Amino acid sequence: MIISPLNLDPVVLAARVAGVLCLSRRIAYAQLSPQLTVVQTSSNFAALLEKEDTAVTGQHISDLMWEFVGLEDTLQEILHGRLPQFHLKMVNRTGEDGATSYLTFLITPLKSEKPERGLLLLIEDVTERGRLQQAIIQDRNELRLLKERLLRVNEELHQLDQMKSLFMAMVAHDIRSPLGVISAYAELAQEQIKRGNTEKLPEYFYKISGQTNRLGYLLSDLLDLDAIEKGQLTLKREKTDLVILLQEVVDSLMAYFHNKNFQFELVLPSTPCYLWIDRQKITRVFYNLLSNAHKYTPPDGRICIHMAQQEENVIIQITDNGYGMNEDQMDRLFQPYFRTKEAQKSKISGSGLGLHIVKTFVEAHGGSIQVNSQLEQGSTFTISLPTFTHE
Repeated sequence: MIISPLNLDPVVLAARVAGVLCLSRRIAYAQLSPQLTVVQTSSNFAALLEKEDTAVTGQHISDLMWEFVGLEDTLQEILHGRLPQFHLKMVNRTGEDGATSYLTFLITPLKSEKPERGLLLLIEDVTERGRLQQAIIQDRNELRLLKERLLRVNEELHQLDQMKSLFMAMVAHDIRSPLGVISAYAELAQEQIKRGNTEKLPEYFYKISGQTNRLGYLLSDLLDLDAIEKGQLTLKREKTDLVILLQEVVDSLMAYFHNKNFQFELVLPSTPCYLWIDRQKITRVFYNLLSNAHKYTPPDGRICIHMAQQEENVIIQITDNGYGMNEDQMDRLFQPYFRTKEAQKSKISGSGLGLHIVKTFVEAHGGSIQVNSQLEQGSTFTISLPTFTHE
């Protein structure tokens, strides 16, 4: 038999234990009457609720703490022993200083067989645990979001890798095509020279020159794409008559247009239209747009080019009556590597870079480009370039 040297009364011992818990773990308690008013509390009860300036004794529990509003019937069930307890875990409160604290509430009967003794309310400050739990939840959410972003990035990288593989295959095809034409006409020219027949040489050399230009534009697209992706695109502006420049582009492409027996309409201003532009890049804009019109318009089709000056802008419209596009295709038209499914299935070659580069060049000059199209009706590309002068 062990005899306590202190021989403390159980009630006194319980009170001392409660006091130690109040000091070490920030636990407070209150006795509630059967009418749910506060009868007595621990010394730290008001401080734990941040109500040091409030007389808590005699107040109804729902007036003192919003957490118990509407729970009067539940508390009566506990009082009469029909429910064992009521537990509210991790209730967050915002103090006057804006800091968030977390409290846990537990209500039990003081003595279930004697409801007249009332209820015992225990409050524990679990702020450190609550903040740690919230931090863990936040970290988990951030990890989940990071995982989702990584999955999306990996998927985008996979798609980009597939697109670049397709792009390389298309580029190889596009390079091989003009090289084949150049080789074929060079051999024909050699045969004609051996035979002493020079009549068709100008035509052959014209074809070779055209395919050489086509190859040069393709290689320029590749170099410019790299500069665009690195943010290193630069413009070498010079004063240029846009009327003459567009006429030169059209003249260089007339052989292609005649091959398909196109109806061709070119409407240019009768007076010079000077802009301060990068001549080479704007030439490529027109070349790419007209080449597309040529590729996606069937034989005996119609291509129209109109240029006009409107206030402080020059407007150029290139219209064809080719295959056209739907709204979804128009929304994605200027994205790099994008080609419509119809174009991919057809024998029409292309890398999906031309229009992306066109848009980048036009916007680099402070202009804009828009497209309007309908399936089986054709397309119209509208370019607007500002006519500001060099400063």
